[in-house]
Amino acid sequence: MHGMSAVRNQPCVQARTSSSFVILYRFFPIQGVDMADENYDVDAAVAHLNAHAHADSLGRCASYVRQAIAAGGIVIPRGPAVELAKNYGPVLRTRGFVEVSASDLITPRKGDIAVIQSYPGGNIAGHITMYNGQRWVSDFRQNDMWSGPGYRQNKPAYKVYRWQGEQ
Repeated sequence: MHGMSAVRNQPCVQARTSSSFVILYRFFPIQGVDMADENYDVDAAVAHLNAHAHADSLGRCASYVRQAIAAGGIVIPRGPAVELAKNYGPVLRTRGFVEVSASDLITPRKGDIAVIQSYPGGNIAGHITMYNGQRWVSDFRQNDMWSGPGYRQNKPAYKVYRWQGEQ
């Protein structure tokens, strides 16, 4: 499915995840995406997420993180490409986020976004969460990136994305 994003008319492509292993890349410029005129405010995104997060999960992680990203200046329209939290990776890359290398994951940075795949017996949507500089937050304030005992025990594949301007 192709469409145009609400940000600078960049193509938006629906992607499917077929891999169950983690590949983390070092930063490489994104061909065809000129971020020079892109205005994304990590602090505004994190402030929005912090202000709206609950003590316990509502099962709406993708919606809350998407709205936080919008508060930071990047609109990700609702649609099939972002129906499930685990599918956000390709969409984030088209908006100027890059996959973080394994060595950079030792200490997450404010605004980093983790996209976590589902696990057998868990929610098929997977999970998405943003690091606020102190903890991971989605629709609720999490104890760690894993968001719950099922994720913590199964440790499904995940990727972490960082705004290109924060490299």
